[in-house]
Amino acid sequence: MHTSHLTCAVRFSHYSISFVVNFLFSVVIKYRSSVIQHYQTYRNKTTELFSV
Repeated sequence: MHTSHLTCAVRFSHYSISFVVNFLFSVVIKYRSSVIQHYQTYRNKTTELFSV
């Protein structure tokens, strides 16, 4: 009983850790794509200003 409870807790913690890691990974990917997009628009604006 005690060992099965322990394995259940370990399994639950493993699932929660993998869920948190996947969530952070998806957030980082979304944030990175938005940052790259903003950086490209900012760079385009600065090049337009300097070209004029």
